Amino acid sequence: MEYVNVTTSDEPSPRRAKTTIKARGDPGTLLTAAMVGESALALLFGQLAPHAAGGGILTPMTAFGDHLIRRLEANERFEITSGIVDSSDEEVEESRKTR
Repeated sequence: MEYVNVTTSDEPSPRRAKTTIKARGDPGTLLTAAMVGESALALLFGQLAPHAAGGGILTPMTAFGDHLIRRLEANERFEITSGIVDSSDEEVEESRKTR
């Protein structure tokens, strides 16, 4: 499975960031269980992102940030890459999923 997300900033001179998540396994069962388990372990070991300390209703990525990325990559089922996309690069569809 591959998921690509391109986000554009709302700055006066907009920048685009592209994140690609590649994963091996069934997304409905195996990968969901791996993500839930790694998020639970991040919570158990107190690996909240600094801006999440106030609590509230947060997505796992907002709550755990880079800690969750490192945990998922250590799981070896996930490969996550992110970077700034140059405006001269070819257009990339936002939020597209492939299998």
